[in-house]
Amino acid sequence: MCAESFRESESQNKELNRSVQELSAIRMQLQSDRDAMEAELQDSRDSIKDLQSRLDSATSVMNQLKVDLDSRLRERDEEIENLRSALVNTRTSCSCFSPTLRLVTLCFVSTVQFIYIVYFCRFKALSSVSDILAMLFLLKC
Repeated sequence: MCAESFRESESQNKELNRSVQELSAIRMQLQSDRDAMEAELQDSRDSIKDLQSRLDSATSVMNQLKVDLDSRLRERDEEIENLRSALVNTRTSCSCFSPTLRLVTLCFVSTVQFIYIVYFCRFKALSSVSDILAMLFLLKC
């Protein structure tokens, strides 16, 4: 009976040892999985920080571009307003030009083109009809 009891105890001991070994292997696998997940989590956090940094940089660049474009638009608006006022001043003083130039300027739709013609007539010595028509052709192209 003692021998049988001893054999049963040995058998139970072997089974328990096998269970302990299996549980130890499972524990090691779980620890390995946990370590891998922690490494992936840290990589994800680093990626998020990198992406957030890039987003902040892109947002900063976009904001600077917006400021620059707004500034350029204001400058263009000022230029257009200056051209309009120059047009009014030029049209009122147009009586000093030749009748040909006055007739040509009546054909203009664009204020900018009109100012270019007046500028070239005054400062570039465009006096003939052919010179004025050549300038018109260049401005239309």
